[in-house]
Amino acid sequence: GNTGCLESVSSERAVLRSAAALLESDTPTLLREIVKAGESVTISDVMKAKERGDEAVTAILENAMVYLGIALANTINLINPRLVVVDGYMLMDERNRALLLKTTRENLYAIDLTDVDIRFVDFDKDRTAKGAASKAISRFVIEEEY
Repeated sequence: GNTGCLESVSSERAVLRSAAALLESDTPTLLREIVKAGESVTISDVMKAKERGDEAVTAILENAMVYLGIALANTINLINPRLVVVDGYMLMDERNRALLLKTTRENLYAIDLTDVDIRFVDFDKDRTAKGAASKAISRFVIEEEY
């Protein structure tokens, strides 16, 4: 969460902080129509505003996608995986996916996107926990020798 860290610019939490700041500013935004007075903005609210064409919200999300694309390209450049699985509520939007892929492609060095399979999967807030549990079960229950 330090200045410059990926989480501080591209996570849902960062997008929500930017959206909350947008609500406090004088900038025109459809979020004011979507978020009820006294309630906190949600990522669902942000995505609704983007779908309705809110330019300020779109700019926030595009900024997040650019930084995520750079980070994804750096990861691919570093470890050269054959498969990358991408999951996230903000990435349910096709335009966000397209921008992520475009930015990733622009920041790859020795390889291109045809060398790595990037798969977008349906959002599941419990995916990380399920993956960790699956790995633990596989490692300590299924593979354990008696």
